[in-house]
This record gives sequence, structure tokens and C-alpha cells, in this order.
Amino acid sequence: MASYGSVYQEGKNPHKYRIQFYYGKNPNGKPKKYSKMITANGNTEKQRKKDAERQLAEYRDEILSGNYIKPEKLLLKDFINDWREQYAVHKLAHSTLELYDLQLKTRIIPTLGHYHLEEITPFIIQSFLNDLKKDGARRDGKNEALKGSSINFVRRVVKNVFSRAVEWKFIKENPVIIKKEKESSSAGNVYSKDELSELLKYLPKLELGWRLFFQIAVTCGLRKGELMGLQWEDIDLDTGIIHVRHSLSYSNNTVNGFILKKPKSEKSIRYISLPSDIIPLLRKFHEQRNREKNMLSDLWEGGEYFFVFSNEFGKPYSKRYPLTKWNRFTKRFGLRKIRLHDLRHTNATFLLLNKVDLKTVSSRLGHSRASFTADVYAHKTKETDKQASELFATL
Repeated sequence: MASYGSVYQEGKNPHKYRIQFYYGKNPNGKPKKYSKMITANGNTEKQRKKDAERQLAEYRDEILSGNYIKPEKLLLKDFINDWREQYAVHKLAHSTLELYDLQLKTRIIPTLGHYHLEEITPFIIQSFLNDLKKDGARRDGKNEALKGSSINFVRRVVKNVFSRAVEWKFIKENPVIIKKEKESSSAGNVYSKDELSELLKYLPKLELGWRLFFQIAVTCGLRKGELMGLQWEDIDLDTGIIHVRHSLSYSNNTVNGFILKKPKSEKSIRYISLPSDIIPLLRKFHEQRNREKNMLSDLWEGGEYFFVFSNEFGKPYSKRYPLTKWNRFTKRFGLRKIRLHDLRHTNATFLLLNKVDLKTVSSRLGHSRASFTADVYAHKTKETDKQASELFATL
């Protein structure tokens, strides 16, 4: 059966071409037309036309082979609604979905949402991701480009959406074939040994609950969500061991306003020994909280949970309150301002500099692999390696 096709530039964009291919006949006897918009690569018109003809040949071969999936005229922004309803709300953790939604609403839909699914090519995806490397790409008021890790997260969201489009046979191939950006592993901004001593000197001036919150953060290396999800049944006050088995995240779609789930990975479920000086403080705090809970009686809002760190009524603190308390504390006592999460990095750095083995540090942090710990704290492991080699110089 005879077939023929054509290519021509469409619109003002020199890279935009329409390819058309005629094969077979419709019920009315007229030739059946297959047509789609493409992005043609090349610096000159001749190069772009040649690339468009190449894509036309591939398009024709695909139809003649019987592998062609006729795309629906569906805009990406409309497909994202289906993706969210049929996949995301069922498969993604609520906190993850919130992060996905943020990128979809602020970056992906405004830039790519007007395209039909079949129009989006690797070239368009590459251009979209390249724009994130330009100054002004951040949304926090800083005139800077996004970091590699942030660009990779946006890429991950787009790839997930198109993976479902392939899976549900709206398109044949996923256009997100672009390689990930290089990410710089960082141990954050940590306190020195002297600054750590200053921190521990001023912590007793806080109310007992917040003293313990920050002290456990820096001496045990727990993530904020793990601290917020810690319950009294997770602490063995006789042995001085914490069982880290939950992480708390926030959600507006639940009755309580929060979700208690497993930590970041299977290795994050772990047992951690507490410093001996913390145990009597925890006993005292436990007794205090028990009294307060009994006094509140029906006013208790913790329900089935008895969190170690919560407001006076037993409910978890609001999402940003621990950060607010930390910033107020450092300002009040003139401590160098670092992020609350950097107490975790301070913990790891201090242990490595004091020659605690990498496997132990990795286990206490709940990392999935010791190699990941080594990558993040590479500069510190180099210091300890140098110290180890110098031992032989004294022989």
C-alpha cells in the first residue's frame, strides 16, 4: 500500500516542525493522515530540516510496523490531574506528595503544562532543566540558580509523571532521558569542639523538654522527624537505649494534622545508646509529663500517643516551632547560628574526629550504607586517616 509524508516548519520557533504521513484509507475513501508536532535539532535550517525528515522516517516505520500508539490530544497539565488522582495519592507518602505538588504548581505546569503529551521531547525537557541552572531560578528571593540536588528532584517529578503516561499507554517512550546533575555531598555547617562545649554549657538554662530535645539531637544524631515521632515507649530508661522506629510528618488531610510513619529507610530503624548523663534527666521529664497528662484527664489531646516532645496537651509541636525555639536559643546565648539539622552533622563529625569507626557512626545515623556516610563526611574521614598514618611516625 502506497505511503507518503512531508515536513514543514510551523510557527515562529525555528525548531518547531510538523511531520505528516499518509497511509491507508479512512472509511470515506480518503487517505488516512498521521500528524504530530516535533522539535527538530540543529543550528541551521538545513540541519533542522534533515533532523525533521529523520524523525518522519522513524514515525513512518513505527506506523508501518504496527507498534504505533495513537496519542490522545491531552495536555500535560490535564494528564497531571489524572496522574495525581489515579497514582500519586495512593502510592506516594503524603509528605512526598506535598513536595511533588510544590514543584508541579510552581515550575512544571507553568512551563510545560500547555504542551500535548506527545509533543514533549527530550530536547524540551533538557531546555526546561537547563533554565533551572540560570540565576533567578530559585523561588526564595535569592537571584541564584538551583543546586544540582534540587534540579534532580524536579527531574524526578517529571520522570515519574511520564513513566505513568508510558505505563498507561498514552505515549510510547519517556522523554526524560537526561542524565542527573552532579550533587555535592555536604556535611553542613557544624560546630567545632569548643562551640559544642558552649552549646552543652547553655542547654541547662532551657526548660527541661527543650534541653533534652536539643541534647538528644546533637548527641544521638536523630533527624527532626525522628525526634518529633519519639514516644516514651521507645525509650528504655533502664538500659538507656532509644528505639528509633517512627518519623513524624505533617499533613492537613488527617484528623490529627500529622502522620506517623517508618523512618527514611529500613536502616533508619535502629537502636541508639544514650549518654549516661541524659538518662536521669529523661526520668525526671517522664515523671513530669505523666503528672501533667493525669491532671489534664479529658483535656489530653495526645490520644493513643504519648510523645516525648509535644505541647502541654500532648499534641506534636507545629512544623516550624522546633526551628523557632532553636533560633531563639542560639541568639539568646550568642551561639553561632547553624541549622537545627546541622546538629546531626555536628554529631557525626565529632564522632569521626574522635576516631569512632565509620560503621558505628553510619549505624547511629541510620544511613542505608556506610559508603554514603563516607561520601558525606569525606573531609572528616581524610583528617582521621591522616591522624592514623601519623601514629607510625612515633614508632
